Amino acid sequence: MKPTISFLAALLLAPFAVCDVTHATQAKQPNVLLIITDDQGYGDFSIHGNPHLQTPHIDKLGRESVRYDRLYVNSFCALHAGGLAYGAMAAADLLATKPKNVGIDNSTELVAWGWWALAKGGRSDVVVKELREVYGAMNSVRLNNSIEEFYGGSNQPDTPNNWSHACCAPLYVAVMSLAGIRLLEPAFNRYEIRPQLADLPDLALTVHTPHGPIGFSGKGPLGNRTLSLTLPPNAAGELVVHRDEQLALKLIAPGRYALPAGQTVNIELKHT
Repeated sequence: MKPTISFLAALLLAPFAVCDVTHATQAKQPNVLLIITDDQGYGDFSIHGNPHLQTPHIDKLGRESVRYDRLYVNSFCALHAGGLAYGAMAAADLLATKPKNVGIDNSTELVAWGWWALAKGGRSDVVVKELREVYGAMNSVRLNNSIEEFYGGSNQPDTPNNWSHACCAPLYVAVMSLAGIRLLEPAFNRYEIRPQLADLPDLALTVHTPHGPIGFSGKGPLGNRTLSLTLPPNAAGELVVHRDEQLALKLIAPGRYALPAGQTVNIELKHT
């Protein structure tokens, strides 16, 4: 019997398998069975310790298969589906170009995940453009300062569609994607700042951490931008910038610098 490798992945599509029956007996490589389930997390299987859900058939498959229990995937499942469908084409480019034969959900909840994924792929220019030209033009934003949950819906202020977490999307996108502030260790003991302001001329915000606030300010156009950072004490911060930047900070790796804890630093950026 030829070996079978089974993969369990929490992605977007329903389970499917592709087999070449004609040449199956001649194949020298092992068969690969790819099972894809929708909206299913690591902890949703009894084999992974779930005390409430019983999944005996999946558990059996897992015990007989190669298990990758240290594989971390992108939270935005459409990226993985797009990567499977398009191979070499980067998933971020799919979200940026939106090919007509790729269905992309425009509900604001999923669009916000898309913004996060775009910035992760270095396409914050698309994020800023959509915030400015698409969502900034909503009546719910202009009149009620609130992003509606379903883009293309009533597009009016003071409706139940405004009463959702979708309103928070620009806030966490500004923090995690544009300012690029995210923790690397629990309690912000170690964190990074990866600014991606695209053509945004001014962004200022404060992120409160257990060690104190992180103050962020970025001013100026790409090529002549000033970054001002107020850093909390007792936390190890790292600044991630374009590799061509030459900064008066301790270099950790190409494009990654150590930030001085408890200080305020002003940095001139030419490529970031």
